[in-house]
Amino acid sequence: MKSMERVLTSLSFIEPDRVPLFLLFTMHGAKELKISIQEYFSKSESVVEGQLLLRQKYEHDCYYSFYYAAIETEAFGGEVIYQEDGPPNAGKPIFTKETGWKIAKETIAKIGGLVAVHFASGISNPIIENTIMSGASIVGVSFLDSLEDIKILSYQKASILGNLDGIKMASWTEDEAEENVKRTIQKVGEGGGFILSDNHGEIPYQVPNFVLQKISDSVKKWGRYPLQIN
Repeated sequence: MKSMERVLTSLSFIEPDRVPLFLLFTMHGAKELKISIQEYFSKSESVVEGQLLLRQKYEHDCYYSFYYAAIETEAFGGEVIYQEDGPPNAGKPIFTKETGWKIAKETIAKIGGLVAVHFASGISNPIIENTIMSGASIVGVSFLDSLEDIKILSYQKASILGNLDGIKMASWTEDEAEENVKRTIQKVGEGGGFILSDNHGEIPYQVPNFVLQKISDSVKKWGRYPLQIN
């Protein structure tokens, strides 16, 4: 299967050829191009090239168009603080905004397509029902969430995106990377409705290439349907 077919099949709660894998790279393209993070984000052409190289390298199933959270503040004249080995952060906030699932529901209804809701490592269990009620098709979940509980509540309503621990990922061995992929897939991969990814929506810059490669290889090994469930 091609990536689009694989993902849409899983989102239909049907088992594709293997579990889809989303490696949500923001900064790793700078590594591939051997330039600084600030220089990388200064040109859209660099980001496009980085995404193309990363998908070719790790053979995962998505391109990730997200830049960095502080870009929203920057658009309104706010300051962006760049790091050598981490995501750009916002300086002093210039405005605040409150929202909730009711506003999300109104917004999602106007989009007219599949919408993913992500809480950037925030725990989803207590609000999963409200998230589903908002009309979200995909929910990004934390490594602190109970995947089994969320699968029970969301199956046939919303698909799960997650939930590898991006912080611990930076120090994983190859064996630990494979074990985490295997365990996560075996928890909630059966029956589709699942995309394997990190739990934050951004893989830390410090995660080494050999770990990312092992994650990709392990999905091909343990994510083939029918799954090998112990």
